[in-house]
Formats: sequence, C-alpha cells, structure tokens
Amino acid sequence: MTDPLIHRPTSSSTSAQNLLASPHPIGKLKVFLGYAPGVGKTLTMLQDAYRRSLQGTDVVIGRVDVRDDPLSAQLLQKFEVLPHPAALALDIDAILERSPQLVLIDHLAYVNPAGMRHEMRFLEVEELLSAGIDVYTTLNIYQIQSQADAVGLLTGIAAGELVPDSLMDSADQVALVDCAPQDLLAHYRAHHHSLNFQEVGIPEASFQPAHLYALRELTLRYAAQCSTRQMRAHLNETSIQPPLPAHHLLVCISADPSAEHLVRAGRRMADEFHAEWTVVFVEAARRPALSPQGQSRLSQTLRLAESLGAKTEILSANSVEDALRAYAHKNHIHRLMIGHSIGKNWFDPFRRSLAERLLRLDPSMNVYAIAEESSSTPLQFPSLFTPAPWLKGLAAAALAIVPTLLGLALFPWMISDLANLLALYFVAIIVASLFLDPFPTFISAALCAVFAKLWFIPPLGSLFGFSAEYGITLASMALIGLLLSSIVSRERTSTHAARLRTEQVTQLYELSRDLAVAVSLPDILQTIVKRISLTFDRETVVLLPEKDHLTVSAINLGRPLDPSELTAAEWAFQQSRPAGANTGTFSYASFRYLPMLTARGCLGVIGIWYGDDNPAELEPEQLRLLGVFVTKAATAIERGLLVEEASQAEVLRATDKLQNALLNSISHDLRTPLSSITGVLSSLRLEDDLIDAETRKELVETAYGEAERLNRLVGNLLDMSRLESGTLHISLQPCDVQDVIGSALDMLTTRLEDRPINIDIPEDLPLVPMDYVLINQVLINLLDNAVKYAPPTAPIDIVAKVAQNQVEISVADRGPGVPEEDCERIFEKFYRVKRFEHVVGTGLGLSICKGMVEVHHGKIWTENRQGGGVRISFSLPLSLPGE
Repeated sequence: MTDPLIHRPTSSSTSAQNLLASPHPIGKLKVFLGYAPGVGKTLTMLQDAYRRSLQGTDVVIGRVDVRDDPLSAQLLQKFEVLPHPAALALDIDAILERSPQLVLIDHLAYVNPAGMRHEMRFLEVEELLSAGIDVYTTLNIYQIQSQADAVGLLTGIAAGELVPDSLMDSADQVALVDCAPQDLLAHYRAHHHSLNFQEVGIPEASFQPAHLYALRELTLRYAAQCSTRQMRAHLNETSIQPPLPAHHLLVCISADPSAEHLVRAGRRMADEFHAEWTVVFVEAARRPALSPQGQSRLSQTLRLAESLGAKTEILSANSVEDALRAYAHKNHIHRLMIGHSIGKNWFDPFRRSLAERLLRLDPSMNVYAIAEESSSTPLQFPSLFTPAPWLKGLAAAALAIVPTLLGLALFPWMISDLANLLALYFVAIIVASLFLDPFPTFISAALCAVFAKLWFIPPLGSLFGFSAEYGITLASMALIGLLLSSIVSRERTSTHAARLRTEQVTQLYELSRDLAVAVSLPDILQTIVKRISLTFDRETVVLLPEKDHLTVSAINLGRPLDPSELTAAEWAFQQSRPAGANTGTFSYASFRYLPMLTARGCLGVIGIWYGDDNPAELEPEQLRLLGVFVTKAATAIERGLLVEEASQAEVLRATDKLQNALLNSISHDLRTPLSSITGVLSSLRLEDDLIDAETRKELVETAYGEAERLNRLVGNLLDMSRLESGTLHISLQPCDVQDVIGSALDMLTTRLEDRPINIDIPEDLPLVPMDYVLINQVLINLLDNAVKYAPPTAPIDIVAKVAQNQVEISVADRGPGVPEEDCERIFEKFYRVKRFEHVVGTGLGLSICKGMVEVHHGKIWTENRQGGGVRISFSLPLSLPGE
C-alpha cells in the first residue's frame, strides 16, 4: 500500500541550498520509501508514473530494475528508456538533453562506477532537479543517513553508502510502500533467485523476521515524522491558526569517533521535536590542541552534520560550558545535546560533569546526555607506546633524576637543610610543566616525590615510614606538577587558538586591503589568486564566463589547465555548486571548484589545488576561512564588473551626447544650405523663362557654395565619427607644404572671394611626412574658421617654418581674437566662444583639427596676435616615427 506524504524543507541544509541556488525552476522529488528490498517500491513507482503519463506527462525511464516481476516489466514497456552502456548506471547527459517532465530512477543510494561525473546517484538526482526535471526514485529506510545508528542498534545491519537527510528534506513527497513481513518473507522464498541483495549493500542473512519487524517500525515512525512536518508546514503557511512555535536544538560534539553517533542522534531528536538544529565544536582552553587525526575526524563529522541538515559552528572560549551557554543564550536555544564523556578529566575525578556545570549556569536549559559508543580518552594511555610519548616520558624521568644527582653531589656539604634540597625538585617540576604535556609532567612530579623519599628522607631506601610533614611535602610535589601542567596546557591552547584567530584576521585584513586598492578587474583577479595561494599554500585558478564558456582569467600554475578540469569548472558554474576534488562530483579532478555567488548570480568559480593523488582535506577552520575568501572575492569581482559596466555606460553616455549634439547640429546647420539649394533649384525649374543668364549664374554659384558648405559639414561629421571610434588611419608620405596649402586655398576659392591672403613659405622648406588628405582638411578648417571670424576685408596670413626638427604651420586673422580663458577650450567638441553667438557652426572644426594633428604625433595651439586677431598653429615632426 502507498501513503503519499508531503515534506517541505524546513532547514538550511546543504542539498536544499544547492537546489535553491539553481537558476532553473526546481523539479519535484518523490521518494518511494520501503523497509527492505521486495516490498514493491519499483512497481508502485511505475504504476504512479503510468497514471501521470495517461494525464499527459512526458515520462522516461532513467534506470529501473524490474528483476523478474512480470507486471513491472509490462509497465516498463510503456515508457521510453534511456539506457547507459554501463550496467545499472544512469545516463544523466542523455536525460538532460531529452529534458522530460518526469524521469524514473531506481536505487537512490546506488554508488556509481569509477569515472562517472558523480560518485553517488543521489547527486545525479540533485542535478536533474536543479534542471527543473521531476524525479521518482526508490529508497530503503536503512539507507538514510540519520537512521543508520538506529538500524545498526536494532538489527545489526551496517549499511554501505547512505543518502543525506538534506535530500529527503527537500523531497516534495515521500510515499510509504509497505507490506507485512510475513508476506515479504514468502516473497523472498519464492523469488530468491531474482533478489540481488548486493545491489543494496546488505547481506541477505541480515533480513531475518525480527530484523524486518524492526525495520518496518523505523520506517513507519519516519513516515509519521514526515507527515507531522507536512502538517506543521501547512499550518504555518496558512492562516488557519498562528504559526507554531519554532524550536532549536544545539548539539555539542568532540573530535572523537563517537561524535558521528551523536550527530545522528541529534538529527533524530530534531525530527522528534520538529526543530532546527545546530552542531557546534568548542575549542576550549582547558582542552589540548587537536592532533591531525582529530582535525580529520572533526572535518568528517561536520560534513556529516551538514549533510543531515544541520548548521555547523566552531566556537572558542575558556571552557566548553561558557561557550555553550553564551551561544544558547544569544540564539534563544533551550535544548542541548551532549555526549556523556564530553568534559570528563582523568586528572580531576571530582570535577562535575559537563551536564551538571551547564545546569548550574542555566537551570532553565534542557540538557540531554547521550551515551556514546566510545568515550574520549584524554590521557591516551595506549599512545604512550609510540616513540614521541616515550621521548616525553624519558624527558620527564630525566627532570626527576637531575635534582636527585645534584642532591647526592651537594648534600650534605653545600645543602645542609632538606627543605633547600626539595626546592630543587620543585624547580624540576616547574620546568617539566613549562615544556611537557600534563601526563608527562605528572609522571615527573611523581618520580620527584619517589626519589626524594628513597634518597633523602629517612628511613632511606623505603617509600614508607616518614613523618606527616614530609608526606604533605611529597604530596604537594605531585599536586603542584598537576596544577602547573594544567594551567600551562590551558594557556598554551589559548595562545594557539588566539594565534590562529589573529592569523585569520590578519589574512582577511590583507585580502580586504589589497582588494580595496585594486581597481581594475585584472588587478582584482591577480590579488585573489595571490592571497589564496599564500594563505592556503595551494595553487589557485579563477575562471570567469566569456561568450557562454568559462575561461581562465587568473592562474598561478606553470602549465595550462587540463580540459577535464574545465569540464568540472563548467559544471560548478552552471549548477552553482562545488565540484571537483573531495566533493563527490568530478572527484577525479585535481582542483576543488567553488562557485562565487552574489545577488547577481554565479559570477565564476575559484579552483583550489588538491593534488593528483590522495588529496588532503582542509581543516574545518581553513574551510570556513576559504569560504569567507570566496565570498570576498565574489564581492570584489562584482565591484570590478560594475566599474567596467559604469565605464561602458559612461562611454555610451558620451556617445549618446555626441549623437544628440550631432543631430542638433545637423538639424540647424544643414537646414540653411539645404533650404538655399532647394530654393535655387525650385527657381530654376519653375521660372526658367523669367531668369536672365547673369541671374541664373548667380543662383548656380549660390547653390554651389551652399553645396560646398554642406559637403564640408558632412565631412566634419564623418571625420569626428572616425576619430571617436578610433578607425582613423593615416598614410605618411613626404609631401610639399606649399602644395598642401595651395590645394586648401583652391577648395575655398568661393569662400575667400577677394580677401587678401599672405603666404610666407621658405624656399628651402623640406618635405614633411604627412597624410596629404588629412592635413589638407586641417588647413581647410583653419581657413574656414578665420573667414568666419575676420572682417571681410581683413587679410589672412599663412606662415610655414622649421623649428626644432618640426615644421610649424600657422593661420592668422585680424578678427576680435579669443579670450585667454578660452584659448585651450576652443579645441573641445561643440565648444564655441560665447561672444560670437551670431556665427553659425557646429563647433567641431577645431576639435577635428586637433585629433588629426595628434594622429600625426604633432600638437596644435592658439594665441592672440598683437594688434588684434588670433593665430592658430600646429606642428608636424620632420621624421617618421621609429627613424
């Protein structure tokens, strides 16, 4: 029988976040849940899919195992099948290309063959959901991460690969598929040859009647919890009643192997309370620093907690209880779960347990102490047989032997008082506490007490028979050693934690400082690569999208990136999820690719080198710091992109301003010559018989002059557009300056009329490398400008001369001149001197001259003449560039 149960995500789980980060509409996931193979999950899934296909849903088969079930095989024939060449593998690329509405996939906890994109099938399902494709899949209760401990406790079954609860939290429906254990056992006996238990990772012998009853009970409870969550979510989303109160569970873990058991218990308790939950680890000053093995176990436990849907935190404080109380008070948490062995101290058997200390600090808190599978052993007695502890033990013994030898050598000749002799032992204990761990220090203190009694306290050679005062002294030795070593160890741990925090803050400060200084996007990318490489001692690469593909934008490798690495980076960018080494997706890659997410979406990915073989995982604090680095990098890159967009917008704005000004100029300055030409042509066409030859000639001359004016105006517009776009190219050839000036005067014959022109050109003026057409246009514009502003009878002077390996050419008039404050601005686009509003023009002529002269590597300037008028001069180099 089936029982559909809606379950919406209620926690900030990793998988749920991955799905929500997708740019596509999220597909719907329906899980057909059973308690053992053979209960009918696949058949029920096919029947439900067939009903949907009759309603018009596009359904395909991704991977379904029907075994020898004739009804399932008959239903399977009604669907399109997308097989994969590898047995039981899923062709995810074919499904994405086919893009159906619904895909059927068996065995959600299946482990893919080596070389596949994803290590686990549930990761493939997440990718399909991110692409907007609905998925039907099957799963057994013992394959859910949070249920593994309960399954092992009740049945002894140790399942293989597990599906994280975060994916189950994101499921839209969980359909319970159930049958009586007696019927299932009969089915096993009848179809023994068709049931492949190895595919589900469970030995066949594990499915005994008692086991099946226990598994069925767990499945029904899990389904009931799903139903309760669905009801609460519905009540909170509707206005039927006020929202139900939110609860929160805090789980405190250690770096012991038993922490995974505690995390799974926390998930089950969070489900029972319908609460969000957080897993924390406390770096306490009273605890010794974690070993590399402890760091690895802690990283693994925190990843497990995140896969089960928990938030994770690492806290630092002087004591575990202070950190937990402060965090719980800040976040309004009243339920706390701890392991029964957390906080026990072999050196202080009278110390209260962590639960007692928490309740003394806050009696209102509900503390749940969970029995762990194995307790923590701070003393680590078995490890004393390793070489390093033996060396510490030898050092502890040596520190006890040295004062003994000194006492034998000096007593009684130099040390007459036994109290002074015992002071040597106290010095040795203090030295041991400063340089050794607590346990070797305790050993050294005990040896000091033993040696003092044997050699110096009567009766000699015996550990018994001394007075009470010496007994107190000897006991004080051991106690002082224990206290000093505990204090020094605590301070050493605090100093180590403070140094780590200081290093992290310094690294973040240096990254922020360098990113603040970097302005351009290339500088930002190089800063990111440099800082990440220095901080984590790993090669780094930044990839940004360009033309629908990721390209390497910054890298510190001495070799190009492998194409397979680019494939993993593309997937991480498209899915907005990590990929590569130690992620389960493209795990064969040498880099781990982390997407840079902002409000604008995924801007690109950052790749962190993990090595070709046996990639080492970063420590939890390093992973958190790396996450902050990636976030800051994304923000900085977004800022760089915004700067580039602003620059482009400024260019577009300037271009738009230019276009508007050009349109305004055309609308005003083109109207006059066009009107004159149109009037002349109309007169010649309609009144040809009434116009004599002289009048006709005058009209034609007028039209010709206006046409020339129009031609110059259009030429200026075209020249300015070429200058603005950077497409103006020159062809330098040796030219005679006199020929260029004569050509310009010929072009302006009509404009110059009877105006006197004074030309001063030396006979020995050398040839000048120039673009004849462009310099001719410069002279035309300068002469036209002089004609506009000079009186009709005032002469125009043209002078050419050689000065400092350059040729200077000037055009001077006797007009009113230019105000001193405008001498530089007259070369700006559209700028016109305000005192000459009566003179028509676009204000582009001199700007075009400036651009054309600068293309020749020359310069142009203006100056007022004595006696009135203005002189505009420009210079051209006599030698070609590079000569």
